[in-house]
Amino acid sequence: MQQELKLSQLLYPENLEQFSKVTTILNEDFQFKVSELYELKEIQKIFSSKEELIESLDSISHYENPIISFDKEKEEGKVKIDELLMLYSFVNLPSNFNENEVKEFLNLKDGDYIRLYKQSLFWILVSKNEEFNENFEKYFKKLKVEDDKNLKCNITSGPMLKNTIYKIIQKNIYSKEIKDLSVKNTEKKEKIKEDDSMSWRKKTDVSDMSSNSNNNNNLGYGISSNGKKRRQRFKSDPNE
Repeated sequence: MQQELKLSQLLYPENLEQFSKVTTILNEDFQFKVSELYELKEIQKIFSSKEELIESLDSISHYENPIISFDKEKEEGKVKIDELLMLYSFVNLPSNFNENEVKEFLNLKDGDYIRLYKQSLFWILVSKNEEFNENFEKYFKKLKVEDDKNLKCNITSGPMLKNTIYKIIQKNIYSKEIKDLSVKNTEKKEKIKEDDSMSWRKKTDVSDMSSNSNNNNNLGYGISSNGKKRRQRFKSDPNE
């Protein structure tokens, strides 16, 4: 269960925007392959094998209000972002509040939300209860916290969150394409350089062979007084 919880936290739509590297392996339809997901260091810190990851992905895809759909046979999944989703990030709730105190302070009932948790200094509330979302903003704006300050909250809708993550995915895909193109161009330049080097060597070899041929043709010959080549005699003894 601990593994599934950690995996779920990485796949929460609200965490994909800022804290998770999962967007680097998502396509524009928010789909992913298990083989690519398992390559992420964040995932390998949780799972010791791809098989463990597959079992956990299959399990969380059957949760109530699942954050992913998953095809175990194809080893492929998709992150789900509901259009009705509303994300509330409370900035200044008292730091010593526990979950029950937050629920009581915000007057939350179990059917009102799908998850409530603390992340760093903030409390995160996620709901897709349409009726609750219509009235909740008006309610919490009346609440006061320490020093009689208004409760501060950042609100993000499902479509807004989906659009933000989509742009991140597009940016990642573009960066990867640029990187791949750069690698291909580098490889192409190295190939051209290598071909030029080989061509230069061949020309040098041909030139050397031609030079050696001319030297061999002239070896042992002199020029007679009438301009014709004549064979030279070489003495075996320098004193002869």
